[in-house]
Amino acid sequence: MDLENFYEYKAVMILNNLNNSTYLKNLNRIRFYGCKKCKNCKMVDCGICIACKDKPRFGGLGIRKQACKYKPRCLNISKTIN
Repeated sequence: MDLENFYEYKAVMILNNLNNSTYLKNLNRIRFYGCKKCKNCKMVDCGICIACKDKPRFGGLGIRKQACKYKPRCLNISKTIN
């Protein structure tokens, strides 16, 4: 596949995704992010929960992409609207 066909293919895929209702629904969702400065954010992952076992640093494949289940939540959660 040459470069021109690649960009044309990507444009068609983007237009198809715009017609998909789940894609449009996810555009307006609210996301919560940790501050990465408080003591809870700086705490290390446990390494024993299902989410940690999937992380590449603990030998997993990195499919789930979830936060540690035993790590306490951030004290200063910020929220953004996409």
